[in-house]
Amino acid sequence: MVVLGKNKIIQEVCKKEKVRYINVYGPLIKQRYNKLLDDGLHPNEKGYSEMFKVLKSKLGYWLK
Repeated sequence: MVVLGKNKIIQEVCKKEKVRYINVYGPLIKQRYNKLLDDGLHPNEKGYSEMFKVLKSKLGYWLK
């Protein structure tokens, strides 16, 4: 999967630059991944909703 390869690179750069990284695609892959994407890469409405849940969870944790 192209997304996983790119996420790995982004994660490594974030670690090097000491920037927090939130992997929003990891949890999507555990679900019916193709049902959450319009074209195999870009999320559809349900995909964005699931990504929002991940972001909200992580940001809530960091902002405590």
